[in-house]
Amino acid sequence: MAKRFIKYSKYNSGYLAFEFLILKELSRINGYLKRTQSPLLTPVPMHWLRLFNRGYNQTEIITSLIAKETKIECSYDLIFKSKATKSQTKVRKNVRQTNIKDSFKVNLRELSKYIEKDIVVIDDVRTTASSLNEIAGTIKEHSPKSRVHGLTLFSPNPKFSNKMFIPNRNR
Repeated sequence: MAKRFIKYSKYNSGYLAFEFLILKELSRINGYLKRTQSPLLTPVPMHWLRLFNRGYNQTEIITSLIAKETKIECSYDLIFKSKATKSQTKVRKNVRQTNIKDSFKVNLRELSKYIEKDIVVIDDVRTTASSLNEIAGTIKEHSPKSRVHGLTLFSPNPKFSNKMFIPNRNR
């Protein structure tokens, strides 16, 4: 059921589906976010070519809904994807980290505005956490004192679904 929900929402501009899920899980999401100090939400970015082809970034939708419901500040310009890569869903789990290595960059001007905040990177699905780990490492490269967290809505492993965690910062 969750797999079909993700696929539908991700590939069919499922704004209402994501809104339903965010509202359903809002108290749990709020509980995770309260553990951070002055959080800033930011979505996992999509390469411009994939964004052009799909027409929207589902993690931006999720981030905007969480920001709206929690009144927490968000930045859509903090991280960008500089390198087009194969979709993580199209590569084996043991190849995912290599697939996205060095594909994310940080907007340093934007990062300098949020140096005192906990950065919460929002993703839709956590399978291997490769994207979140790569982003956390990229942020920490430029701002070692930044505290980076990951928040995902789904995971094939139920113990990771709708959980906040601290990504592995060792690249």
